[in-house]
Amino acid sequence: MLPSQDRREWLWASALSVLIVLLASLAYVVAWEVTPPGHHFTGVLINPLDGLSYLAKMGQGSAGSWQFRLPYTAEPHTPVLLFTYHLALGHLAPSGSPHSLALVYHLARVVCGWGLLMAVYWATGWVTTEPSKRRWALGLVGLSGGIGWLAGGGTDLLVPESITFSSIMVNAHFGLTSLLMLALVMGATLAVPTRRHGVLALCGGALLASIQPLAAPVVLAVVGTWHAVNWLHGRSAANGGQDRLGSRSSVCRRLKLEPNLTVMILCGAGAVPLLAYGLALSHYHPLIHRWMEQNVTPSPPIGEWLVGYGLLVPLAVLGGLLALKKGNRAGKLWLLWCLVQASMIFLPIALQRRLSTGLHLPIALLAAQGFWSGIYGRLGRTARRWVPAVLLVLVLPSNVLLALAGVSAAQNRHPGVVLSDAQWRTMEWLRTNASAATVVLADAELGAAVPALGGGARVVYGHPFETPEAEETYADVESFYTGRMGLGQADGFLEHYAVELVLVQTDRYPAPSLPVAVYPIFQTGPVVVYRRGP
Repeated sequence: MLPSQDRREWLWASALSVLIVLLASLAYVVAWEVTPPGHHFTGVLINPLDGLSYLAKMGQGSAGSWQFRLPYTAEPHTPVLLFTYHLALGHLAPSGSPHSLALVYHLARVVCGWGLLMAVYWATGWVTTEPSKRRWALGLVGLSGGIGWLAGGGTDLLVPESITFSSIMVNAHFGLTSLLMLALVMGATLAVPTRRHGVLALCGGALLASIQPLAAPVVLAVVGTWHAVNWLHGRSAANGGQDRLGSRSSVCRRLKLEPNLTVMILCGAGAVPLLAYGLALSHYHPLIHRWMEQNVTPSPPIGEWLVGYGLLVPLAVLGGLLALKKGNRAGKLWLLWCLVQASMIFLPIALQRRLSTGLHLPIALLAAQGFWSGIYGRLGRTARRWVPAVLLVLVLPSNVLLALAGVSAAQNRHPGVVLSDAQWRTMEWLRTNASAATVVLADAELGAAVPALGGGARVVYGHPFETPEAEETYADVESFYTGRMGLGQADGFLEHYAVELVLVQTDRYPAPSLPVAVYPIFQTGPVVVYRRGP
């Protein structure tokens, strides 16, 4: 069943999608307003370390680069073709100021979030043509979380990429990743392909692999399993026939009538070369290899996933059973998607958690189908008026809590979410007086902000994953600032990393190890900038 082309229906879906995206963005507006006087909101809320690293990557694009260099290390290295999406966003903010970078970042987040929700509405057309059911399904996908708010924890509160609402809220690439995943899975299985679809699949596969590399194998695994199951089913049916020659011809005709296989192949052709390139970099590029060695994001236990999807799980099971019973192809596809991707998040790899991106889509779509096909019709007239609304209310609080956590971080001056006036003015000074080649020594708090907000200068330490040998480097930086490092050691430490500028927050570190060759050149409030050398 293809989506209806009624213009008013699509306008309604667009308006609902805009509303959901605005709700997902409301926390940023509130955070901006509640940031205490004398402080500046950086534009990132949840997981500010990663948010600042995305702004740092955009800053490199703003400076004109199409190749990425790791800014959270002082070690010289060869730039590589990675994070092209964030570099491209940076090219849309040529001034490179924190405000322009944040503006482009959030515009991309909003546009991609809206596009994802419109794609969800498009996908609902394969199970129903009734606008009321499709709208409700769109609302469930866009607003639902789990019961982490009730259980005191769960993946809906801890893994933003695993929920559609938080994916749209947290950053600019989770929403786009989910959009590409949904479009490629549906396009390579159920949609009637054309030549244009083949080109889009090729480009979509490449784009997906460049934005979120682990999402591409998920798509290929889901689509490949779908076609394998269909082929085996057709072969089984053929072998059960009386005329073996005729049956074989039937199978051949069946295979020839699967043009979606071409779409899958083209998707893989776009994704696999970039995946191979990234894999080669992670093994053979010295700095990227050391980064990847410590870039470990394990999957939470299965119980936290069940809490994280909460009421959606039994509804999705019901939807899957009904799809199998009634032979609904879209429902079967979403059920297969759930099973394949849910099993992949426990593969023995370092980045297990990243494999959950987009998993909420088939679960919530199946849950919507299960509710309408298996529950709603059995309700009385009065219950039909309030049960859908109650369900939405029960699955919404985790998303509200996540947004409130971000607002609270701004209100309570969480490092990375807000900067003090002195810290902000120091970033402004760096943008004028430092360059991308400048090596800056800063404590862990400012080290995360300098590459993003200070004009792209490199730091000795700034990120627990993206700084190679992060634990050892962090310990050395702390020893320097706390005075546990002797002057001779401090001088050797600065020489080893070719440090040019040293930032000292005197209200936090009143007695750092400062060699004689280091002298102050700028001060604003408690933040002092020292230059090393003549």
